[in-house]
Amino acid sequence: MNHLAHVVLAARNPLALTGALLGDYWRGALEPAWPAALAAGVRLHRRIDAWTDHHPAVIEARARFDRGFRRYAGIALDVWFDHLLASDFVRLAGEPLEAVEDRVRVALARAPADLPLPFHAYVARVLAGPGFGEIARREEVDATLMRIGGRLSRPNPLPHALPMLEAMAPLLERAFARLWPELVVEAACFRAEVGLDG
Repeated sequence: MNHLAHVVLAARNPLALTGALLGDYWRGALEPAWPAALAAGVRLHRRIDAWTDHHPAVIEARARFDRGFRRYAGIALDVWFDHLLASDFVRLAGEPLEAVEDRVRVALARAPADLPLPFHAYVARVLAGPGFGEIARREEVDATLMRIGGRLSRPNPLPHALPMLEAMAPLLERAFARLWPELVVEAACFRAEVGLDG
């Protein structure tokens, strides 16, 4: 899942919400000095990613990508699933997108200063940008895939993935429809386990 899905599935606690986005920018062990909610947000991010990667609908969808794209299929699917979520947001998330974006902006404006510089650069982009809902536009899907592809260390096909995703759109919509309700339950169970929803 990409950023929009992670914030929808995160706890409303501002530090947990920050951690849900920090998960893409932090590798390895969590800092022992972090507040518990921040660490739990990163752990939730990791659980969501691992659970999603092993879901049968995602495995089946990845297998349908051309061989040259398959190594990067998970990234392309994450972005496309955010596109599908943003395109039908109120039904899938149960609240207006603007309410989620407001929570994210408040949380990120208070993000701890000692987090990695790439994360703070991301925070600056989010605070200055038009919002997560832009991913509902296919042009933004294309731009997002190009940005991610440009950040990777080796040549990759992500900047050219949009036509394939569009050709596979009905299949990917079915995969997301299977995945999303189960993922909402999984995330809620984890939040309850760690006391984030209490």
